[in-house]
Amino acid sequence: MNLLYAFVTLMAIGAFGVDYTPDLEEYIFNPRLPLLSQLNIIDAIPLTNATATSTSNRFPTKEQIIYYNYYAAVNYFYDLQNLTCEYCEKIKPDIADHKVFYNGTHNTLAMVALSNTRKEIVVSFRGSANSWNLVLDFAFLFNVKERGNIKVHAGFYIATMSLYEHVVQAIAYYRQDHPNYKIVITGLSLGGAMARMTLFFLKDRNQFDNATYELYTFGEFRVGNIYFAEYMNSLNITSVRVVHRADIICHLPPVTVLGTNILYDFYFHPQNEYWINGSDGQKFCSQNVYEDASCSNSIGPAYSLVDHFTYFDVNIAGAFAQPLQLASIAFNILPVETSLPPLPKFIGNPLEDLLNTVIGGLVPSLG
Repeated sequence: MNLLYAFVTLMAIGAFGVDYTPDLEEYIFNPRLPLLSQLNIIDAIPLTNATATSTSNRFPTKEQIIYYNYYAAVNYFYDLQNLTCEYCEKIKPDIADHKVFYNGTHNTLAMVALSNTRKEIVVSFRGSANSWNLVLDFAFLFNVKERGNIKVHAGFYIATMSLYEHVVQAIAYYRQDHPNYKIVITGLSLGGAMARMTLFFLKDRNQFDNATYELYTFGEFRVGNIYFAEYMNSLNITSVRVVHRADIICHLPPVTVLGTNILYDFYFHPQNEYWINGSDGQKFCSQNVYEDASCSNSIGPAYSLVDHFTYFDVNIAGAFAQPLQLASIAFNILPVETSLPPLPKFIGNPLEDLLNTVIGGLVPSLG
C-alpha cells in the first residue's frame, strides 16, 4: 500500500494553469457513471440523501477557500520554517509570526501562524506524508467514543491529540495580545480530518471563550458518526469541505460496504461541501442533507486517487521531489522534516517541476 501511494504521488500530477481543474466531461469513467452509481458500494446515497437535516454553518467565499488552500499545502514542504516554498509566497506577506510543531512518534505536523493584516490566527495541518500516517488513515474499524453518542475515527483521534496541546498553547500565546483575532483551521487529507477534530475539541471543551472560528478542509476523510456530523452542523461558524471532482479520499471510510453495514455503520460527513468539477462547474452543495447526492457522491464508486493531489492551483506532488521525503512515504526511514536539510533550490526546483509535469496530459482523463 505504501509503495502504491508513493507511485501514485509520482505519476499523478500534471502541469495545470492557475485554477485549472478538469471536469467530468474529460473523465474516462464519465460515460459509465449512470451504471456505476447504481452499485451504491460505499456512499449509501439513498440513506444520506433521504435524511433531511439543517446546519448553522455558513459558506465562505471562493476567494477565501482558495486562500486557505495555500495554508493547507505548505505543510508538505521542507522550507516551512522560513516560508520559501512556492505556495508559502502566497501567504508569507500576511504572516507576522509562525510556529511549527512536529510529533516524532506519529509523524504529524502542524503550523500555527499569526496574521495582523488579516486579524487572524491560522492553524494548518499536514496531510499523509509517511507510512505511519497511512496506518492512522485506515484505522477506520476502530473508533473512540466522545460525549453522548458521538464516535470518531480512532486514527484521526490519535493524530489530532499528538499535536493538540501544542496547538492550544500556540493559539493561547497569540491570543494574549490579540484576543479578538478569529481562529482559522485548515488542512488537506489527513490534515483536513485533524483540522475538523481539532475544532471539535476546541468547541466542546470551550477552550477559548467567545472565539470566532472558521474551518476549511480539502480532500478530507469522513471523521465520525452521524451524531458527530450533527454536532459540527450545529456550530455557528464559517465552514467548508472542499472536494476535487472524483477524489476518493473524501469518500473514505465508506458509509456502507457493498450496500450493507456489516462492518460498521457510522461514518458521515457534515454539510457545506464545495465541489470542484472543472473551472465552470464548481458549486456550493445543498445544506439540507448530510451529503448532497448531486455533488461528488454522484460519481461513486468511480473515484480516483489522482484528483486528491490537486486542488485549484495547488499541486502537492512537487513536495515529494526531495528523494528522502519520497522514501519516507514508503519506508518511514527518518523524520526528514526535522533531521535532514533540503536539497539546494537549484536542484530541488527542477525535480519539483518534473513531478508537476509527468503525464500531465493524462490526468484530466484518468482523474
